[in-house]
This record gives sequence, C-alpha cells and structure tokens, in this order.
Amino acid sequence: MKKTKKKLKGRSRVVKHSFTGGNITKYSGLNTVAKYMNKQGIIKSVSILFPTRWYSATKFGVNQVLISILPNDFSFIVEDNLSHIFNLFHKHRVKINMMHNSAVSFSVSVDYQQEKVMALVEELRKNYKVSYVGDLELVTIRYYNQQTIDRVLTGKEVIQEVKDSYTCQMLIRDKTS
Repeated sequence: MKKTKKKLKGRSRVVKHSFTGGNITKYSGLNTVAKYMNKQGIIKSVSILFPTRWYSATKFGVNQVLISILPNDFSFIVEDNLSHIFNLFHKHRVKINMMHNSAVSFSVSVDYQQEKVMALVEELRKNYKVSYVGDLELVTIRYYNQQTIDRVLTGKEVIQEVKDSYTCQMLIRDKTS
C-alpha cells in the first residue's frame, strides 16, 4: 500500500472505474451492451443500414421446483420479509433461477436438490405459509417472439411466466390429459 502511494505522487490517486472483459458474463454483459445500444438508437440505425435478423436463444432447466411463500398473518411481503427469506436461501445454499414478487407473495424457481430444498422449506415454514410444486422445467428465451414461445409450449402448460422486453422465463410442465 505504501509503495503504491509513493508511485502515485503527482497523479490521480482515485481509480474511478475498473472495467475489463473479465467483468462481463456470457449473457449479462451482452444484455447491458444491447440495452445501451438500444437507448442510443444504434440498433435501429444499424438495422436500417444492415438488415438484421434476431434469433432467439433458448435455455432449458429441468428438475425445477416452484416455491411459493406467503406471510402467516395475511400481511404484505415487505423488505424485512424479503431480507429474511434471502438469508435463508443463502444459508441453505439454494440458488434462485427465477423469482416473482407481489404485494402478498414471493415465488421462486430453484433446482431440486432434495436435501437442501426440503431443509429450506422446513425453515421457511416456521415464519411463512409455504407451498411447492415439483417436476417442472424452466425455459428462458432471450429475444423472444410469439412463434418461439408457441413452439416451446407444444404439449406443455405454463405454471408461471415472467417477461421483460428482452427475456421470457416460463415454468412449465407436461399437459395432463
């Protein structure tokens, strides 16, 4: 530390931003760049000059469980509840793949690892009403369109769906006759 301070005499001592290619993950980095380009109107300009065809990228996660959490006292899910819930997920080392929060409930999709998930559910039940549905599949579609969604949903029923302008995530299962 002392050597660094001596070397920096006469120069700026504050590094305002550090950014390398290593900071960008495979998906989130591209999403950040795409959002910036879209806000600046670059994508529209480039698409006019060079007609571009967007292809959907689809990712499937099997053996998913949907865990729904509600307060015992019919109150709202507030920041304190969410903080407690996230701490329990961290404690049990259960990674959240998709989440949806409303005023009265919090639902998440996780990989089904029986010991971890069941221990988490038991601890959550001490303070919340908890239900879960297993044997689900999580489908994530980047740059989705209705044609891609329809193709993926053939013979499936949607349990939960979360969409934004670029990504569609759906928890699905086989249709029962």
